[in-house]
Amino acid sequence: MSQMLEEIAQLVDLKGEDAWIYLQDIPATQMIEFGRFLPAPGDEAEWAKEMSPEKRASLPK
Repeated sequence: MSQMLEEIAQLVDLKGEDAWIYLQDIPATQMIEFGRFLPAPGDEAEWAKEMSPEKRASLPK
């Protein structure tokens, strides 16, 4: 986090004491993206297959 703080402060030209950084680990069962709960680690490919073809096509490659 210290490295992240230093790099962000340098990029946006502010003092480290003026920056706040919060990291929080949230289980996939408590997050929804693209209208569905996120998959468990390792199940991303199967989860992506269930996405509509239009949505998959709109995502960056």
